[in-house]
Amino acid sequence: GILKRIVYVVPALPARGAGHVPFGVVIESSEELICLLVDAVGDVLLASQDAFEPPPETLDASAREMIVGTYQFPEALLLVLDSEKVLVLPEADGRSA
Repeated sequence: GILKRIVYVVPALPARGAGHVPFGVVIESSEELICLLVDAVGDVLLASQDAFEPPPETLDASAREMIVGTYQFPEALLLVLDSEKVLVLPEADGRSA
């Protein structure tokens, strides 16, 4: 399903020598707490259900599988992620990295 609740957002520890500090966004999904590492956190945006649109055709196939839809704002395009699909790990195929 779609993300149910953001629990909290915390700054992550940057890699040694890195100037950019990512954020950990902790979400509750399927009764689990999961932390997603993100580049930035912006303002809360309010959108009408009437403004919901399907994913753009220009997205590649792998991205389209994880995106439920979009909301277009004057300054940005908000992509709505399917948290269950984003959090699925690829199955091990026996190959080493």
